[in-house]
Amino acid sequence: MNIFKKKQLARVIESIGRAANIEPYEVNSLIKEYTNYDNYEAAIKDLIYKIYRVFNDDIDVRNYSLDMIRGIAPKFFKSKEEMISYSEKRLEESKEDF
Repeated sequence: MNIFKKKQLARVIESIGRAANIEPYEVNSLIKEYTNYDNYEAAIKDLIYKIYRVFNDDIDVRNYSLDMIRGIAPKFFKSKEEMISYSEKRLEESKEDF
């Protein structure tokens, strides 16, 4: 992942952190985790899935977060609904692994 994409991703995670009242040390940890990915698409998809799992009950934060991600990575998903569908499918697949 190039430095520009890392910076974009870090800014989005910071914005999500502010919107969700996440502690700064947790935001920094998330930034470090997701900017260490080699593959930008994998980082985006994993972040979308995490947001879905963590904020699914807080629809406002979830939707804001997905919109922010879509703003920096529009080519991976056509809509927020597609991101939610992807996350639901991935969650269902992870349940089958148990």
